[in-house]
Amino acid sequence: MTPATLAAKRYATKVFDPERRLAEEDFEQLRQVMRLAPSSVNSQPWHFIVASSVEGKTKLANAAAPMGTAMAYNHNKILHASHSVVFCAKQTIDDDYLTKLAEQESVDGRYSSPEARAQYETTRRSAVSLHREALNDVPIWTSHQLYLNIGACLMAAAQLGIDALPMEGIDSDGIDKAFDLSNQGLKAHAIVCFGYAAQEDFNAGVPKSRLAEHDIFTNI
Repeated sequence: MTPATLAAKRYATKVFDPERRLAEEDFEQLRQVMRLAPSSVNSQPWHFIVASSVEGKTKLANAAAPMGTAMAYNHNKILHASHSVVFCAKQTIDDDYLTKLAEQESVDGRYSSPEARAQYETTRRSAVSLHREALNDVPIWTSHQLYLNIGACLMAAAQLGIDALPMEGIDSDGIDKAFDLSNQGLKAHAIVCFGYAAQEDFNAGVPKSRLAEHDIFTNI
């Protein structure tokens, strides 16, 4: 299946079948996509909370979409999906973290020499300094990297025949509190539910609609 065909086929699942679970090997593929997704200067400024047990999904649903609130419409989606994953972004990028990245890159053989490591570290620290000091927008920058990850995961799920739903209609502050994210330097931005659509999923047969190419492309 071509990438364009895959993009045309995938859709946002609105009703999940609670009786169907992902095979462990399939979710492991998604975990690896989360881990290997691209990020600016290989900053990897993310953390993932994976809720797959009944207890875990219940805790997440109660925090993210409490019944009786405006977000309650997402409560059962979190519960009924096979796996519901919170995508969190780092709120700061400190020097210790940059050193940790460089050490891991060394272990993984990314540098051909100490000089190559020093050169790349200088480049990365310069980019991070831009966001820490000149632009003062680290939380915004890291959230942009996080959404690159979400996009990669949605396409990977489609390739595996797994249905998915990205959602921002959640109480992110409630998630932060329930999982003590602020004290870990993290912020919840979105949840992606992975599983299989129920037969009654009303969105499954709705034709995909996008703006015409002439509205969104400029050829120069």
